[in-house]
Amino acid sequence: MEKAAAHHNAGRFAEAETLYRQVLSAIPDHLEARMLLGAALNAQGRPAEAEGFLTSVADAHPDLFDAVLLLAMVLGRQEKHAAAAARYRQVIAANPDFIDGHMNLARHLSADGDIPDAVDVLVALTDRHPAFAPGFLELGLLLMKEGAFDAAGEAFQHVVDLAPEEVNGHANLGRVRIIQSRFDEAQTALSKAAAIAPDNHSIHYLLGRAKQLAGDMDGAFECYREAVAVNEDAFKLVLKSLEWSPTGQLWLSPKHLREALRR
Repeated sequence: MEKAAAHHNAGRFAEAETLYRQVLSAIPDHLEARMLLGAALNAQGRPAEAEGFLTSVADAHPDLFDAVLLLAMVLGRQEKHAAAAARYRQVIAANPDFIDGHMNLARHLSADGDIPDAVDVLVALTDRHPAFAPGFLELGLLLMKEGAFDAAGEAFQHVVDLAPEEVNGHANLGRVRIIQSRFDEAQTALSKAAAIAPDNHSIHYLLGRAKQLAGDMDGAFECYREAVAVNEDAFKLVLKSLEWSPTGQLWLSPKHLREALRR
């Protein structure tokens, strides 16, 4: 096992695999060899093979934290979301303060279509770790999917309070405020996001959208021009926002609009 571990630690996973298999051929129930073989297989991009070895270890020794965690990761890599979630529940039951366990449990629950349970997991996480900004960000995104915009706005506000340089906190807070027709607050949030990430065309577009909905067409046009300057693909978004006037008449032809945005 010592030689196998040396190969493993050096990243020579194929060589380590060979030696782990030799150990298991002599001692089929060798716990460490089974677990490390699973790890070596996963490291070589063979999670389906790794799953069997890790499952046998985790089922026989559910208190073996590293084995259960590695199995959860292997299941997640195969997009077996329900099975991965079940293993992450074991992980956080063993270590309630393991933040990544909560985050990954929520992600797999969400991917499996169980957003309410994912929200509950993140609420519990942020209650336990109220200074953990990424938890509030994930919570806000899930609440938006649920249409719970007031609660999502509160979550994103926590993000920007805890991590003022987190661009996604400001950007998503701005998105929520647009949906809520709170356009002044949307502009404030999106202006901060644009200052942090000036090369993000989506943020410039959203800021322009907030200005347009607030009645500031000149300001909106400047933001749209910036969005297109950063990324020409933003033109399609801008076209949807600008091509119709309030009277229902075509404001500018697409050709002339593109030319105007480039000035």
